[in-house]
Amino acid sequence: MLLMKKIHFIVTIALILMNVPVSAQNRISVTGKVSNIDGKLLANAVLTLNKQNTIATTNRFGEFDLGKIFTNDTVLVNIPGYQSNHAPVSSEIDFTLYPTSEIRERINNARQGEIISISSGIHYLYPEFRSDSTIGIHIKNKRDLTIRGETGAEIRMRWLNADIIRISGSQNILLENLIIGHHNPKDETCDRTTILIEGSNNIVINNTNIDGSGKVGINARESNGIVIDNSSINNNRDFAFLFSECSSISIKETLIEDNGEIMSNEERNVEMIENTLKVGGYFVPEFVFVDGGTIEILDESIIPPPEPRLLNAGDLYIGRTEVTFDQYDGFCEATGRTKPDDSEWGRGDSPVINITIEDAKAYCEWLSSLLNKKIRLPSSSEWEYAARGGKKGGDDNQYSGSNTIREVAWCKFNSDNRTHEVAQKIPNELNIFDMSGNVYEFCTDRMDSLLVLKGGSWANGGVGCRLTDHVVSEVGFWDDNIGFRCFQDR
Repeated sequence: MLLMKKIHFIVTIALILMNVPVSAQNRISVTGKVSNIDGKLLANAVLTLNKQNTIATTNRFGEFDLGKIFTNDTVLVNIPGYQSNHAPVSSEIDFTLYPTSEIRERINNARQGEIISISSGIHYLYPEFRSDSTIGIHIKNKRDLTIRGETGAEIRMRWLNADIIRISGSQNILLENLIIGHHNPKDETCDRTTILIEGSNNIVINNTNIDGSGKVGINARESNGIVIDNSSINNNRDFAFLFSECSSISIKETLIEDNGEIMSNEERNVEMIENTLKVGGYFVPEFVFVDGGTIEILDESIIPPPEPRLLNAGDLYIGRTEVTFDQYDGFCEATGRTKPDDSEWGRGDSPVINITIEDAKAYCEWLSSLLNKKIRLPSSSEWEYAARGGKKGGDDNQYSGSNTIREVAWCKFNSDNRTHEVAQKIPNELNIFDMSGNVYEFCTDRMDSLLVLKGGSWANGGVGCRLTDHVVSEVGFWDDNIGFRCFQDR
């Protein structure tokens, strides 16, 4: 009888255990605290489970006690003035809340044609905790929007691994009169971009200081019509600019200082329509990548035509334009040299003239030191390879980019017997300007101790400006129809 009672007791206990819900065995006691980015504890923060009813609020010490709750739940916390946050259930949860951004909210809610004014002072950003949590401000699918800062307006990201401003799927966006950067510029651990532009058109950045992203200042991909004017790009660890599959990029009056590189050595498929970069306060040339190779040249302008010849060049970078007075005058100011005469034709963006090859080489050496690159003059073969458009061109054109001289060259038929500002004529296949006409360009080749000059000048007709033509001069010779163009080894 006693044995039967014991058995009955055991069976009863087992049945009771079997009837206990499994979930009841997955409850734990949850406590924690809520504070802001500066460590201040936040009272009256509201805590909920999976966006259900309030289950607790923090006391005046920022502490909360949720009692026993299911371990498969999610705890959410909200308080006015801060971004919401969430965390999976654990025995102790410490939330850090980040302030909401008035600027971000205004941009998110902006309508077409709106002008958003940013007041003076520093405006700190923190990323939102959502799918684009590594973005400070996302200008997404906007049209005709202006974001303009008052004097001294700064937007600073207080989060290392976040793009500060991302512009995607948008058109006609103007950023103006702003300072934009991370809180700690050039932080070695930051791997993001100050302004990222994706799939957008007609983006203008004017009078804006991009002051430190950690990695890249402006990164644009698959976008068109980007203008960077009267601005500065500073303190970016890797690159000031990265462009990929972009067209019509205009960089004007822009100061580039203390960046790892100006642009990536792999920049391709990018059409630059204007570039007046400054490095260290000095105007510097823009360089275009030329993919090296071999092209066959058959000069049918000569009767009878000679045998085809092969033109070889390695990968290199070439100045998009001839060196200008603006660029060369900066070199003179930095080194104490006398500035060359402009023959009363104007300085600025006109090609520098009245210099010798030794002057040109000295400029290349100075620019090499400024850019930390190997800058030099080209050989005549390198020059002609680039002038013909490299692999994108060939032997079809007599002049650089055309068979019609007036389209691509300032020559005796249209020059009015003087030089003209660079990049006014049609470029060649590599978007390089004035390799026919305007001024002869120094090469490093010599013929019987005489220097080789290529490209023709404002004083030449069709023959003198042909790609196959050249002239020679003595080493110390200079004239008002001779200039030069810089090359850079890859």
